[in-house]
Amino acid sequence: MEKEKIRKTINILGNLYFIAGICTLVLFIPQVREFIILFGEKYIGRPLTHDVWHGRFLNWECQLIFLMLAAVILLKIAGFIFLRIKEFRSEPDMTFYSYLERKLKAVTTDTWLHYISLAVFIIALCVIHFCMSESGDDFHYASMLKDDSAFINYSFLKSHYNRWSSRMIIEAVLLNCYRLNFGVWRFFDVAAFVLIAECMIQLCFPQKRYAVFVYAVILFFTDYNSLYTAGWGATTVNYLWPIAAVLPCFVMLKQIVEGKTPSKLQIAVTFILFVFAINQEQIAALVLGLSVSFLLFSIIKNKRFQKVDLYLLSLIILCLASIVFILTCPGNKNRLVEETKTWFPEYPSLSLFDKIQLGLITILPYYLSDKVSYFISNTPALGIFPLCIVLSFAFYKKSRKNFIIQAFLDAFVLLTIPVRIVTEDFLLANNKLSQFSNYSQTEVLLECLILLIIAGLFLYQMYAVMKSKFQGLFNVLLMCAGFCSAFIIAFSPTAYASLYRCYIFMSYMIFLITFRIFYDFVNKDGKQEIA
Repeated sequence: MEKEKIRKTINILGNLYFIAGICTLVLFIPQVREFIILFGEKYIGRPLTHDVWHGRFLNWECQLIFLMLAAVILLKIAGFIFLRIKEFRSEPDMTFYSYLERKLKAVTTDTWLHYISLAVFIIALCVIHFCMSESGDDFHYASMLKDDSAFINYSFLKSHYNRWSSRMIIEAVLLNCYRLNFGVWRFFDVAAFVLIAECMIQLCFPQKRYAVFVYAVILFFTDYNSLYTAGWGATTVNYLWPIAAVLPCFVMLKQIVEGKTPSKLQIAVTFILFVFAINQEQIAALVLGLSVSFLLFSIIKNKRFQKVDLYLLSLIILCLASIVFILTCPGNKNRLVEETKTWFPEYPSLSLFDKIQLGLITILPYYLSDKVSYFISNTPALGIFPLCIVLSFAFYKKSRKNFIIQAFLDAFVLLTIPVRIVTEDFLLANNKLSQFSNYSQTEVLLECLILLIIAGLFLYQMYAVMKSKFQGLFNVLLMCAGFCSAFIIAFSPTAYASLYRCYIFMSYMIFLITFRIFYDFVNKDGKQEIA
């Protein structure tokens, strides 16, 4: 019976990862993808609804890179087999099945749940990315390149730096995604989602059994509609990938706090990813604020410099260097002038008070009362919905007062969405200042006041729900940092043009807080993994 159970487990896991491998192959090679699309169109007798990307064959450089990668993988497999042969020779009575059986018995249920849910997560992401094709600025960037262009297109980057943007590292990566193949972007975008999920699991959950909750929230509540507003590649490389690149930095911070010593390879990879991430101005400001807060707390708590303080200090120095580079970039200044003329000519006339109002009425309705489409359907849902569910369950037995408050907040969110769907003329979903809308200044101020009260109650709930008050304050700090990263857009003339894609940092900060609260709720000993 036990052997039969192990055999079935092997088959299930093997089939899942085989499907994941096939999905990855289809995702990366456009010829395979196009063949499937053409076959499907012929079979059903009509064109498929999504666009077909007619990509060129993989160039020799791209083939060489993946041949080298395949060679490394084969060497790893060969080394693994060599070590296993040594084990077999040391135990003559051991068979391959008995060896595999012994190894499987050593694997915990938590690990199985993690691996199986990860395979399903990857397959779902591959299916979603299969339907994505170039759009918007993707065509603009692709048109800048030639087949024989260098990996680092210095002329384009120099022109871009002087005319448009300081995101030199991000732009270089983006250009090479188009230069090699759009399938490269699909492959690495799936990898970015997986990296985000795995880092959040490491930060919040020691037990891998809860990994499925992280995968489900990220898969179903990521606002995919906001990730193609400037084109799939252009938007994700500039906004989603920096999140994936910066999270390993905090994983390593957690390891240092726990007294672990990161390997040299981990330090090198994390440094490269971090430099890429802070080339995005919102990430640079967000990490700078968090690092300064962590450093001050550490110094006050320990009364002297620790190893982790040196690490935080290095993050602060790198963030400051990036921000100085961003502020002195001539392209950002030129872009500000052009964007103002194109998207918001009235922006220079706005007062500081107007800009604060603009930030409140563009950000808060998005989370509290707007209709936003998630996953692959047009069903209205909210990125804050998982947080509402977790808070409701956490307070059900813990505090009657807080549960009543949470019930009111849930009702507010759930009732304003249908109203927003039925009518566009809805005050609490208004994102325009009084001089540009049908609402008076008094009504807009009332909207800001109501939304601030609701947001303040959510902050209080995030604080009160934790077993440790320090962890509650840490939730508030994370939420305020995420809000500030989104609030920066209010001081830009692209407040309406960029809009939702600039909120992704705040959305994933809400996800992180949701995972922290979830683990604090299910963890009976009260220990929190991230501090």
